Amino acid sequence: MPFSKEVRYSKILEDWAEVPNIEYINRNDHMADKTFLITAKLIARPRMKEDEDVLSIYNFGYEHEGSFINHIETLTTNMMNCSKIIFFEIENESIEAYVPPEGCDELEDIEFYLNTQSIASKKNRLRIFVNNSKRYTIVIQNTIYAENMHIFSGYIARLLPWLFEDKPLDNLEKEYLNALGGDSVSYYIEKLEKLINRDNYFYKMYLNASLKDFNKVVKDLQKKKVTEQIRRLNEEIEKNKQALVSMYHSKNELNFKYSAINSSNPEGNALLEYFCNDNTLKLDNIDVSAGAIQFKVLSTLSQWDDEVLETMINDEWSIINGDSPEWDPDDLTPEARNYTEEEYRREFFNMLLRNEIKIRVSALYTLYINDYIVRGSDGATETYIGNPHLKFYNCLGEYEYKINECLSQNRVIDAIQLCQMSASSINVAENATMNRFIEDIFNNSVENKIIEYKGEIISPAELTNYMNID
Repeated sequence: MPFSKEVRYSKILEDWAEVPNIEYINRNDHMADKTFLITAKLIARPRMKEDEDVLSIYNFGYEHEGSFINHIETLTTNMMNCSKIIFFEIENESIEAYVPPEGCDELEDIEFYLNTQSIASKKNRLRIFVNNSKRYTIVIQNTIYAENMHIFSGYIARLLPWLFEDKPLDNLEKEYLNALGGDSVSYYIEKLEKLINRDNYFYKMYLNASLKDFNKVVKDLQKKKVTEQIRRLNEEIEKNKQALVSMYHSKNELNFKYSAINSSNPEGNALLEYFCNDNTLKLDNIDVSAGAIQFKVLSTLSQWDDEVLETMINDEWSIINGDSPEWDPDDLTPEARNYTEEEYRREFFNMLLRNEIKIRVSALYTLYINDYIVRGSDGATETYIGNPHLKFYNCLGEYEYKINECLSQNRVIDAIQLCQMSASSINVAENATMNRFIEDIFNNSVENKIIEYKGEIISPAELTNYMNID
């Protein structure tokens, strides 16, 4: 198979494996493969009627002939608006002798091709039957591994032909399906991300479900808080007549705030559009009871002091040119070992200063709307390095005060924009932060693809092939 198990279970597939209107019944773990689910979501799901159609995917483990026949009869009757694709593992003798229900066509061309690709064989017989009028497909094989499921993903239009009669595959979908059978993981991920982001349909659907009534809940929490303050003041007025004038003044202010909150236009639509239109933002979680929204910022480092960074590059005693306690030259590619440690780091930061490379960074933020508090943490992935201030010190610096000020004024979008700015910034003058940052890039993440260079995403180790060091 072109992709390893780790790739087929990577985070990007995990994020998009939950599929509305698609029912997944997996009874055999060695057949599980998330690329089949994501392909069903991206290619088949847009061709289904949102309120009617359901696509059911069944993975059955090893079955004897009798129970297999019973399952087929049960699953292929009373279909209504349901499409089904059923994967069965049965013994070879039963596969050869199996006679499908009336109206089924056998996909012998696909069977023949997969046999030449060692996906099927005489010892592992494969047969595929499609009933276009009743909208179901049966796949039977002696042993179906996750790798087989991965290959089946590329034939989604042939396995579910009734969904593609009115809307054939477009060019981007064809490129994605071709990438499934290729050898380049980066090319597959590129096509996968383009399909996910090209019209934001699924992301909007996810956000609509997540943000539904969120603004109302936050407003109710604020109203409840102010109502409690009014109640307590009324009690104090009765106990302290001498402070009556001052208390009535405070009460009138709170009543005004309550009216303003109650009559304000909800910010939910604007918040939804902001998340949908900004690809650097990924909604992670919403806790309506706590009035909290959690999201990840995926960006590149773009904010630092150019003069300070240039001075550090040229200063032989700076942290860039000095010894790093965690430095491991063996982590670099053979080409890089022709250079000294100092030369490599100096050229790396020169390329960053000249904007020839960009470092992909991420950060995870939680905004507590009702309590006016922001919390930041590390959001590192295989292709994004954690922002060093947050990863090592949970520090937002001067942004924390500004973000909390926005939250106190119910300016949620402004607070999110400040979070985006903090994720892309680094204080290069802080030796402690820079030291940990350098160690994280050149040691912990030296093989991770966290560098953008001329349209490619490469690792710090691979960058050595493009350096010009005299």
